[in-house]
Amino acid sequence: MKILFFDVENLPNIVNTFTLFNTSIPYTNIIENQSIISIAWKWGGQKKIYCSSIIDDMTRFKRNVYDDYVPVKRFHQVLLTADSFCLCGHNIRNFDLKKLNTAFIKHGLEPTQERQMIDTLTAARRYFRFDSNRLDYLARFLEVGEKLETGGYQLWLDILQSKYPEIGHSPDIQLSIDSVKKMCRYNKVDVDITEKCYEKLKPFINNHPNYALYNKEQIVCTKCGSSDIFKAGWRYMKSHRYQRYACKDCKSKFDPPNKLREAYSGSFDDES
Repeated sequence: MKILFFDVENLPNIVNTFTLFNTSIPYTNIIENQSIISIAWKWGGQKKIYCSSIIDDMTRFKRNVYDDYVPVKRFHQVLLTADSFCLCGHNIRNFDLKKLNTAFIKHGLEPTQERQMIDTLTAARRYFRFDSNRLDYLARFLEVGEKLETGGYQLWLDILQSKYPEIGHSPDIQLSIDSVKKMCRYNKVDVDITEKCYEKLKPFINNHPNYALYNKEQIVCTKCGSSDIFKAGWRYMKSHRYQRYACKDCKSKFDPPNKLREAYSGSFDDES
């Protein structure tokens, strides 16, 4: 089983409004719907990080900065691959995957296969009590890196300069292109530190997708697939117990598949 790490970056809505204060803007005032700027992804354990963005097709980009068909179509093709893999990212359950599905239906693309998912934000909230669950904080806390500094919201505004320049400015296509390139670098760094955070969190994730399903002949670590394991005590049930194991590679403790368990019924006197 492979893991596909990914991250999606988006452009904001453009809307009509009469006031900037205490206002609720109806959907009829939307000029531009949110769209995708770039999508970065990598396969677990591999160095190369891929990224597709709205400047991959300059004709489309110059016509409309909100045209996200190219990155959406390319990542859609990645998700359609037949290989067995699960998805991993930070807040992908409530944000990235829903944004992708919205883009797929907008562009008339078929639904992709539902896959197992590891959300590092969900894991951080469920198994820990960090002072913050934001990706940058987790990466710094776990000492695996940090997010790329973007200069804040200005980067997103700079991307829009090709079509929606700031007041008093002319459209600046080159600034927009350079800003998309910077966003891609930011996007790639997010994917990189997400994988590194995942590796730190992995031993604590009890509902992790089961690697042992792909190796039915021997006991392997359920979280990383390693066979470098050792016996690590027992799990006790009402009428029996069975051997537990620990992984030397990822430090996880796990229960083997049912048919490979060394189960003992009755007396628990023998603790060897």
